[in-house]
Amino acid sequence: MRLLKRTALALLAAAIVSQLPFIYRRHQLLRLRQGIAALAAQRMPPVEDGFKEVKGVIHVHSLLGGHSLGTFDEIIRAAQINQLDFVVMTEHPESHVATAEATLRGVHEGVLFVNGSEVETADGDRLLIFPGSAAEDPSRLPTRRLIAEARSKGQMTAVAYPRETGAWKEEGPDGLEVYNLYTNARRARTFPLILDAIWSWWSYPDLIFARFYERPDDALRIWDEALKGRRLFAIAGNDAHANIGLGLRYDSGKPIFDMRFDPYETSFHLVRNHVLLAADEPLTAETLQAALSRGHSFIAFDLFSDATGFRFMASDGRETKIMGDQIAATGDLQLTVRTPLPSHIRLLKDGEEVAQAQNATSLTHRTSEPGVYRVEVYLDQLPLIASKPWIISNPIRVVR
Repeated sequence: MRLLKRTALALLAAAIVSQLPFIYRRHQLLRLRQGIAALAAQRMPPVEDGFKEVKGVIHVHSLLGGHSLGTFDEIIRAAQINQLDFVVMTEHPESHVATAEATLRGVHEGVLFVNGSEVETADGDRLLIFPGSAAEDPSRLPTRRLIAEARSKGQMTAVAYPRETGAWKEEGPDGLEVYNLYTNARRARTFPLILDAIWSWWSYPDLIFARFYERPDDALRIWDEALKGRRLFAIAGNDAHANIGLGLRYDSGKPIFDMRFDPYETSFHLVRNHVLLAADEPLTAETLQAALSRGHSFIAFDLFSDATGFRFMASDGRETKIMGDQIAATGDLQLTVRTPLPSHIRLLKDGEEVAQAQNATSLTHRTSEPGVYRVEVYLDQLPLIASKPWIISNPIRVVR
């Protein structure tokens, strides 16, 4: 009996000790939340500069595509709660339903919804095509044909989950999904993530993201390489499905118990695309598409702080260009970065750092060197994510 007691006590002690790291990790999330709150008090108000900044999410699925139980009402409500301006739906195609035509589009509760598709080509590439439907039976068509058909209909194409050897590299898509939330989450180690959820999900459901969030090194390297030969705007994909969790439903589909670890409300909070329109320009599907196609946008992990007000510009004294634009190299060319918070600003040329500023709200760099310049911004004040970017800009191309 004594041996049994000792064994039980030893097992109990071992179980308690094994949980200590996860208790500490919960404490780290508390510190992260406190740090985020402190940063919110330091935010600088946006400067009037002739642009209207709108923010939203791209790559969202509903129950139409067969991989989600998420309803339109849930998506609209999540967009409202997160004060989004736009949501780009990218439904999986189905044999007997035109999912891209049946999904949300137009303005709902003050949020612009743009309908679109996510398709796999015969070459194995994944494309996001919007607005509207992709070609019929896209899986039978090569990447080149799908991109050409989309372009002929005035649609945009962005490569999702970019592969280094994909056929898309030869076919000229409009954009590249350099960050995908689902892809990032899949890399997380399952067992630690489950224990983190047990200890922290009830109090910090969104901040658990900080545990597995990574800089998308491979996608950024692929993008930097592709940018040497063409214009290619970058987006972040939420890849929101709201399909991970536990639940019970009646035969009618009405939920009895429904606990999701990836609700739309959380996904829409983590990462967003900020888009710049002219100040007097209304937000419509057409103006959004035009701004995205020009690269007048940046990616922000707004969970850690709202990045509204970030700017990356180039000026030669005669004209000023913004991210996504092209400008001629001159001796007077000045690149300027402005951030709404003191931060670690990195300016990269062709993927390599050429300037940086720490604990700064601006960076100025003079250059006469042609190249593709882009910006990454980090929040060193938040140790848990200090090595991971808060903002990733689209590039300014400096040419001779």
